[in-house]
Amino acid sequence: MRFLWNFLLHTLVIAIGMYVVLAYVPGISLRSQYHNPWTTLLVAAAVWTLINSVLATIVRRASLPLRILTLGLFSVLLSLALLGLSYYALEQVGIVLVVQSWLSAAIGLAVLSIVSSICQIFIRPLRI
Repeated sequence: MRFLWNFLLHTLVIAIGMYVVLAYVPGISLRSQYHNPWTTLLVAAAVWTLINSVLATIVRRASLPLRILTLGLFSVLLSLALLGLSYYALEQVGIVLVVQSWLSAAIGLAVLSIVSSICQIFIRPLRI
């Protein structure tokens, strides 16, 4: 029950962050088969959260020796691989993430990170 509650809170935070990114960062958009944009955001956030909370944790812990050996540079490859996996998983549920340039992607990830961090501060008392 605790994992589910924290998963739902984190999904809501990521959905808010994605909304801000899609509204204010030019060059990033979502296309989906869902007619309601909030449904699209929640499904995309759930997929993103599931991959980053479960799979990323396992992969990062398993690759610790490589990250130490490469002084952390292997973390960049892991992040790119997880981002690619998230992109593929989103396509499988009928959502296409369209990013027009590397600059848009970098700004979008930075904005998503900042908004998520701010939202995490507010939901921290709700965590179990």
